[in-house]
Amino acid sequence: DSAAPLPRTPEALAIVALQERVQALQEAASALHEQMLASSELIKTLAEQNAQLVQRIETQRVRLLLLAALCGVGVLAVTALIWLR
Repeated sequence: DSAAPLPRTPEALAIVALQERVQALQEAASALHEQMLASSELIKTLAEQNAQLVQRIETQRVRLLLLAALCGVGVLAVTALIWLR
């Protein structure tokens, strides 16, 4: 590199230090942004799975209510048969 070296004045050193800090902060912000995107994808996937689970639970609840109603009808039928003997 044929660029002339920067003078080593306190001001020049402070500028270099600030530039390095800005670079480090930009890299940290970029890493955090990547983590945020990954977290967003995970949250989206978990929300979809949750919706599927809720739907399955609702289906099972309806089936259980139907089974309970059929059991009740069965008990009434058996009771009626016993009374009619």
